[in-house]
Amino acid sequence: MAFDSNAFSLGAFSVNAFDFAGVGATAVVSGAFIGGGAETLVVAGAQQTVITLTGDTWNAAGSAFDDEILALLAEITSAQSETLGWNNEVRDEEVVGAVTRTSDTVVTIIWSAAPLYDITISESITVTIPASILVSSALAIIATPKLTIIEGGIGIAGVRGRKPLTRKISGRSIAIALDGIEQPYPVYRFSRRDFVEKSKHNPFAGL
Repeated sequence: MAFDSNAFSLGAFSVNAFDFAGVGATAVVSGAFIGGGAETLVVAGAQQTVITLTGDTWNAAGSAFDDEILALLAEITSAQSETLGWNNEVRDEEVVGAVTRTSDTVVTIIWSAAPLYDITISESITVTIPASILVSSALAIIATPKLTIIEGGIGIAGVRGRKPLTRKISGRSIAIALDGIEQPYPVYRFSRRDFVEKSKHNPFAGL
């Protein structure tokens, strides 16, 4: 009996060699938002995410790849679900032109500006690559590491800052934590309406 190199039986189990195509393929994410990126970077846009495959390749350039770009973007998903968060304001609004097939194994995404993006807690975002955009894999690939967007922040990747906060003292509105790099002096904390907990110095002196 001739041996079929593409199919063989093990007792009651029939195995097709092609079922194993793409098994063990992995994907690594690099670029912006690895290890934590500021919320304001998402708002500004132009940040780059690179996805690199090992053990598989992207669909061929042209319609085979382009027709699956929206499916890829749809699987770059936040674990959080804020109304003005990643899923609504970035993932669902991104355009096909933001994604480039850089090579057989590399895809680059340059994120568009998301002016309405506004979160109250940090977001953890998983990049899942659908099998439909891959040559061999029959199953989706979950890439690593995850992207992290830090609530608040300034326009420098990986540096955390503060959003503007406004409080009232004796009827006056005062910005106590302006957008920017966290200052070495402590920000005043309000434990009740008319009491300011003092630290090393009083930045409100003379008001």
